Amino acid sequence: MSYEITIKSLDPKEWQKLAALVQKLENEQHENGKPIFITACTDEKEVRSLAQNALSAVYYKAIADKFGYSVIEARLRCKVDFGLQALLQQSGSKSAKGAIKDANRVLKTLAVIKFKWLSYPDKLHVMNTLPCTRIMTSAIFCDYLKQIELFYSQHGLVLESINETLRNNALNIK
Repeated sequence: MSYEITIKSLDPKEWQKLAALVQKLENEQHENGKPIFITACTDEKEVRSLAQNALSAVYYKAIADKFGYSVIEARLRCKVDFGLQALLQQSGSKSAKGAIKDANRVLKTLAVIKFKWLSYPDKLHVMNTLPCTRIMTSAIFCDYLKQIELFYSQHGLVLESINETLRNNALNIK
């Protein structure tokens, strides 16, 4: 279960809303035993939308079905093949300082372990342990989804036609 809340100011009332949500969700979590993830941010442009998360899940499933991967393997392949380039783009952007710092941390970790010299299966394993897409800003994640579309359309899988409404919402296409 995932929830988003945007704190629009440092007004204590905004933070009280967050505290109330956390308390409510904590009670629900104890009842159903499922983990709950909350994203709190001061800038709506930084946080991925639920539509973007849903679209990525649809894409991973379609890729898995087409090429015989598990959904998890399709997600990890996309992180290795497109996510790292997106993080590199984020690290050099003028986005939020926290997002840049997160991207730089991951990229430094990969440099330390000499990621580029690892075998592809080892790269997939490493990407399963490091944050990648969850630290992307909304704009960078949008680019990530477009790169996936482009690559797989060149390999016989036209993803953008799967769910046009969801795609338009995720990629802010009017």
